[in-house]
Amino acid sequence: MHSGFTLIEMLISILVLSIGLVLILQALQASAIALAKSRDVILASILLRDKLIEDPNNADKDRREGRFDMPYTAYQWSVDRSEVFIGGHAMFIVTASVWREGSRFCHGLSTLQLTH
Repeated sequence: MHSGFTLIEMLISILVLSIGLVLILQALQASAIALAKSRDVILASILLRDKLIEDPNNADKDRREGRFDMPYTAYQWSVDRSEVFIGGHAMFIVTASVWREGSRFCHGLSTLQLTH
């Protein structure tokens, strides 16, 4: 008797290994995409926080927008303020957004501010 593997056994083992490698590569690609998205969310949160801290009481404008300074010039921002009255008190609803140019990514938040 001959010892060794037949051609069919080799083809099946190559097929199984190929399927395993494809699955591993797809998992790596999905994790790289998730990492890039989470990086964008963290960076957008930091940029947005800094923008709101930089000029929190700009009450003379209902809408402001612009682009961040270097090295974040690919990111743009907007801040919308609208006045509402709740229980006889004037308040502002502030909605801020950050997005990267040429991307569908957008990070936003809304908050309520009391007027003085």
